[in-house]
Amino acid sequence: MRSPFRHSLRLIATREETSPALRADAARNRRRVLAAAAAVFAERGLDLSTAEIARRAEVGEATLFRRFPTKDALIVAVMQDQFDQVIATAEACLQEPDPWHGLERFLTEMVAARASDIGALEGVKDHCITSPELDWHRRRVME
Repeated sequence: MRSPFRHSLRLIATREETSPALRADAARNRRRVLAAAAAVFAERGLDLSTAEIARRAEVGEATLFRRFPTKDALIVAVMQDQFDQVIATAEACLQEPDPWHGLERFLTEMVAARASDIGALEGVKDHCITSPELDWHRRRVME
């Protein structure tokens, strides 16, 4: 039996994927929120208020929630950025002429970046494995 609906869930994109490019100030605020969230999560873990993140980013909570409708969405966005950094580091290390040096550099940079990042440790445990938004990143890291 054919569905009465014209669209499947697979074809529905997120608002971020289909919206026009952000205005310069909106893009700047988004970057500020992500940077503040990453810093606060690293320092204090994931169990904190969004008010603290907004204050650190110097934006209102409404601005934060305009881009990230839930705290989990913000956590996933921060983790996506962190995965992107891991992928970029891995790709750079693969260019090393000496494979052993490349591996050593990768491990050293990863440990240095994550050793004191409380939020990354909690995020991996709570979101990384189960979040469908991180599927591409998980697959890419495993390649």
